[in-house]
Amino acid sequence: MKLKKCKMIFKRSIICFISVLNISWITPVTVSNEGINISPSIAINNSGNCIVAWTKGNYPDLEVESSFYNGLEWSLPYTISELGINVSPICGIDFLGNVVAVWELINGSERKIMSAQKAAGLEWGSPIMLSTALHNISISMANNANGEFIVCWKNQVDNCIQVSSLEFGNSWSPVAIIADVDNYCGNLKIGIDDAGNGITVFEDSNLGTIFTTQTTGGLNSSWSTPLALTSFGTNTGPVISVTPNGKAVVAWTNIETSVIVVSLYEDGFWGPPIVVSNDYAGYPTVAASANNFFVSWYGLSIGEIKASVNFFGEWELPFNLSSDGLNDYPQSSYCSGNFLTTWTNLMSGDIEVAYYPADNPSASPIIVSSEELNFLPFINSSSTKTAVAWVLMLNANYLIQVNTN
Repeated sequence: MKLKKCKMIFKRSIICFISVLNISWITPVTVSNEGINISPSIAINNSGNCIVAWTKGNYPDLEVESSFYNGLEWSLPYTISELGINVSPICGIDFLGNVVAVWELINGSERKIMSAQKAAGLEWGSPIMLSTALHNISISMANNANGEFIVCWKNQVDNCIQVSSLEFGNSWSPVAIIADVDNYCGNLKIGIDDAGNGITVFEDSNLGTIFTTQTTGGLNSSWSTPLALTSFGTNTGPVISVTPNGKAVVAWTNIETSVIVVSLYEDGFWGPPIVVSNDYAGYPTVAASANNFFVSWYGLSIGEIKASVNFFGEWELPFNLSSDGLNDYPQSSYCSGNFLTTWTNLMSGDIEVAYYPADNPSASPIIVSSEELNFLPFINSSSTKTAVAWVLMLNANYLIQVNTN
């Protein structure tokens, strides 16, 4: 046990040293115009090309806007949606710089799933409707570096989870059904590996059960029968991270005990649920490398950001990421041998980023924005680059800002 602990400390010190040397965050850039801009989503590739999309406007006139970074400068904001109530945008980018965005369009009692594409070096194409039913919620999208995109949502009319996929340059696949569910399905998330296999996770809020389903034959192959990852208690808020080589980590909150629970997918099998937090916790976020897994969460007792890592096949004891209390909305990713977590420091208003292992005193959180009123950061990483987007409240404006390294 002592030898294992020494190995951990030694390896953490090496990772921390490398992380500090490689950190080079730029000055934050405002990519939106003035006005009300919210709900940013961001994606980046290994070339440093970056796309950010967000919702702009005042209800009921809500549009999806975007800005693209070509490695030298950010483009002016561009409206990619039609006029209407457009919400919940998600964007992705492949290694060539091809971009896809999806979002929800609300029209009275209708709620449609929309998508638009931008080929590398070209302008955005016209948006198209992916959904055939007229009331859809809980949209989620994932993509790999190879240009394979997959999006899923809950069809409220037919009580099922639906999916469509895209190999960039081709058309979206016909909508398929992942699973039949009841009216209480929620918190739907999806991931994809480099072979084009998708894995979803969602909750049945009526039963308090977390389910998963997946493909094993690549893009557009059939989906497995939903598997329950939980067998007791009321569980909520599942999140997922899928590795390029097809492993996955899922985390959620058990409501009765206010603990964070995880399950790992390796070699074609899901592992048993394991509690990783040691006090009142909620709102987990996850990341994964080829062989290691990471989960961070919000501490409900004093508002700290905490984490645990599965580094030697076992989950370590929780450690603090934040330097003080009153922090909120953690988001995690993996990049170049490091696990990263970003959050809002509610005491200072800063957007902070911590590199694993953040429990080492020499690895203090890095401030990527020092404005006074920042909130809701969103992080995304390729294998070599990381980008963070957030909302800055400045006077009467809600602005979208970004930072990259």
